[in-house]
Amino acid sequence: MTQFRIDDQTIETIRKNADIVSIVGTYIPLTKKGKNHVALCPFHDDHNPSMSINSSKQIFKCFVCGAGGNVFNFVQNFEKISFLNAVSKVASLSNQNFDYVERKKEIDPSKIEGYKILNETQSFFKYQLFSVDGQHALDYARQRGLSDELIQTFDIGFAPSQSALTHFLQAKQFSQYKAKEVNVINDYEGRFYDVFENRLTFAIANDEGQVVGFSARALDSSATSKYINTNTNDYYVKSDLVYNFHRAKEHARKAGSIIVVEGVMDVISFAKAKIYNVVATLGTALTSTQIEKIKRLSYNVVLAYDQDEAGQGANYRALAMLYKAKANVSVLQYPIEGDPDDVISKQGVTALNECVAEPYHGIEFAFKYGASLYNLGVYQQKKSYMLAMIDLIRLLPDSLDRQHFASLLSKLIDIDVSEIVKTIDNKPTSKVITSVKQHPFVIPSYEMEILTQIMLSKEAAYYFRDQCGFLNEPLANQLALKLLSYYREHDALEVADMLSRMNDDESQRFFLWVLDWPLFPKSYNIISLDEAIIRVKIKMLDDKIKQLKQKSVLTQNTSEKTIILNEMIQTQQEKDRLNGK
Repeated sequence: MTQFRIDDQTIETIRKNADIVSIVGTYIPLTKKGKNHVALCPFHDDHNPSMSINSSKQIFKCFVCGAGGNVFNFVQNFEKISFLNAVSKVASLSNQNFDYVERKKEIDPSKIEGYKILNETQSFFKYQLFSVDGQHALDYARQRGLSDELIQTFDIGFAPSQSALTHFLQAKQFSQYKAKEVNVINDYEGRFYDVFENRLTFAIANDEGQVVGFSARALDSSATSKYINTNTNDYYVKSDLVYNFHRAKEHARKAGSIIVVEGVMDVISFAKAKIYNVVATLGTALTSTQIEKIKRLSYNVVLAYDQDEAGQGANYRALAMLYKAKANVSVLQYPIEGDPDDVISKQGVTALNECVAEPYHGIEFAFKYGASLYNLGVYQQKKSYMLAMIDLIRLLPDSLDRQHFASLLSKLIDIDVSEIVKTIDNKPTSKVITSVKQHPFVIPSYEMEILTQIMLSKEAAYYFRDQCGFLNEPLANQLALKLLSYYREHDALEVADMLSRMNDDESQRFFLWVLDWPLFPKSYNIISLDEAIIRVKIKMLDDKIKQLKQKSVLTQNTSEKTIILNEMIQTQQEKDRLNGK
């Protein structure tokens, strides 16, 4: 396989033209603190802002879990993509032209035929919708306001009757058992038949845009189920899927938020109103896997489930899950009971756009909906309501938000605000985080002195190269050599650029760890550097003397032992010279 490589100069140019604060700020909320910005770290269970983004050095660092690096490292780890794809993403987010096609994930060889069947099925359904046999389905689609553009965009099709798909796949010489595995056909008493018949079909794709299943709406009012969906299989796991993820990515970036709805038709209804930053959870049971994917689109999440009891309950249940996942949550409230399509058909697209423009804060919605669940005229229920709302307020990362909603809750239930604040602040003791702590590096202070001096000055780097050129600790020596290599092309060190040239996580963590050394010098000092180099040489000579002693003990030959002893004497004399003896 041909390996695509980006040259260092291109990487450096993209990084220099991309501000890490702006890029990171599209993924997580940032707060200005002095010269830097701080945020809740997305790479561990953070409750107090422990991540710092340094705009002058163009790096980020978490002081709890140790995560750190430049803008490429952040995007790579946040989106869980390759380094090359991260470079491409940064270029896109900073409006830089960069000719690179993102690599798709390698497909499991055992699933290749299954994906081919799903793709062929999608093409078959789309063709059938515009065929003579599909005319009634096309008429129905257009009655529902589905334009040809929407039909093409959302891969809408028609599944004809009489096992037409089964015969089509058989003619294509696909395995019927593999087609059954992906749940587009099934069998009964040895006879294969189509799963979806006489239905309008909607292709369901994974994050990369690969079709993995279908949702299908009945065209016959006598059908037992209005919608049927692909059953869970190795290709289609509904609880892991976020419908429209691949289409909504860039729209969410531009809009600065992602709207979450229940089903396929809800997404398409928003598209009718030219609102494209919308995904669906294919049901109201939001899962932790889906939340992680949704957060990759935007930390500003707008819940927009239906305006009925089930939908409002789903909004309420999702709030705590999203707040715990460090999302910023708001909730759409439709002007009439029903779904977004009902809003459009009865009040027009303007009404839907107005809802999107003025969502409720998540806690505002919780206060309103929660009040319908409790009888606030009864003290015990009022107390339960208060505690439920406090549990949500406590999850807000912003102290001003917590203060505001504590005051509002006080007025709603007529309880002194100080008591509410006291309860909010009475947080349960959190477990000590142990799994995310990084093993500390143990490096002699004189080698740290050399590394930091090299980072400060090209002159120091070349002096070190000429006087010594090596360090005893492997990680330190590796970093020193990389810095020397860097100075062959640059006059001064740029931290973020240097990080791009490190291919493994340990090297990056070590580099960032050295940068945070409490004794990091303010300027290049040749006297300090020279003293540190002498100590490196002495350590090397000590190691050599130990090796010679061991070798002498193991050697029985008298002449060889004499040679070793003479070398030991010379090494000791060199050590004494360096020590000034």
